[in-house]
Amino acid sequence: MIFLISGENSSGKSVFAEDLITSLSGSPVYVATMICSSEDNERRILKHQIRRKGMGFRDVEEPLDLDIIQVSREDPVLLEDLSNLLANVMFQAGGDGSSVLRQIEDLEKRCSHLFIVTISGLDPSLYDGETAVYINELNQLNADLEKISEVHVEMSGGHPLYLKGTPEDVH
Repeated sequence: MIFLISGENSSGKSVFAEDLITSLSGSPVYVATMICSSEDNERRILKHQIRRKGMGFRDVEEPLDLDIIQVSREDPVLLEDLSNLLANVMFQAGGDGSSVLRQIEDLEKRCSHLFIVTISGLDPSLYDGETAVYINELNQLNADLEKISEVHVEMSGGHPLYLKGTPEDVH
């Protein structure tokens, strides 16, 4: 079961997803995909780690390959976040959105619930070159995931808008 949580940066996606997943039974797995390559990245990672301290997450840092993550069928999984995973796969491993989608579909089969946090609303026409290509891939991957998700929530200013499914579908 896929739950897609999308929105702009700092829209409350992560907090919302963490609250949802910890309301389920099981031991939630937090898949961190960001590669720390700057002080800003380090601050964001630390902020997320502090916020989820004591929430019972088993943290797994995996920036490229969801296939190697060990989970059981009872585990709910939070993928934080899709935009980082796609960038890592495209720019470090030569992959694309379809290879990420395949990894996600496989991970979904191995866990109880898969919550995916992603950035939405990016306009590729504002960029050129590989950045525009990346944004097009991300937008297509988001659209593909929206089609196969049970629930799609768009976050704006900390407020959820259910575009697909209802809050009751989470449990």
